[in-house]
Amino acid sequence: MPTRTPPTSPKRNPLPLALITLTVLGTLTYLLWPKPSGPTLETLAAENQPALEHTQKHADNGRTHLEAGQTHNYNEDHPTSGPHSQTWVNPGFYTTPQKKEELVHALEHGSVIVHYGTLTEPTQQTLKKWAGTHKGMWDGLLVVPGENLNGKILLQAWAKSLTLNTEDLGAAAAFIDAHRGRGPENPVR
Repeated sequence: MPTRTPPTSPKRNPLPLALITLTVLGTLTYLLWPKPSGPTLETLAAENQPALEHTQKHADNGRTHLEAGQTHNYNEDHPTSGPHSQTWVNPGFYTTPQKKEELVHALEHGSVIVHYGTLTEPTQQTLKKWAGTHKGMWDGLLVVPGENLNGKILLQAWAKSLTLNTEDLGAAAAFIDAHRGRGPENPVR
C-alpha cells in the first residue's frame, strides 16, 4: 500500500494582508491625528493684506551696538530702531517684560515683535502657537508684555509698527508675514 502524504495547502502570498494592514493603520492615523485648530498664520495673512495700509513707518534711528551693560534712553515706550544691546531676545512667547535694547536688536535681526497688555485665552493660544512655529534667529516672532496698550496689541518690525485690537489676528498675521525675516542685519525673506 502506498504511503499517503497529507495534502498541502497552497502557499499564501502575505502581500495582500500587509497592504490591508497598512491601509487600515494609515486611515486610523489620519482620522485620529490631531488637526490644526483654526486658520494658519499664512492663510490669515493672505486674506488680510488690506490691513497693512495702516502700518506706520518710523524714522530709522540707526543700528549702533551699545557697550556691554550700557542702556539707552529711548523716546518711545516701544522703539523700532536705534542703538541697542549686543545681545537680543530669542523668538518665543514671554510673560515678563524684556529689555528694550535687546528687543531692538531682535528687530534688527528680522524678528517681528507682538507687544500685549491683556489677552483672551484664544488669542494667547494662537500667539503662542505662532511664536512656537516661527523661531528662527533671522525671521522669528516674539510675543512680549508691553506698556500702555489699553486692550490693544502692538506689532513691530524694523522702523515699522501696527496697533490693532487684541482680537484682530488676521491683520496681525498679515503684518507678521509681510515683515518677518526682513530686518536690516541679515534679510532672509
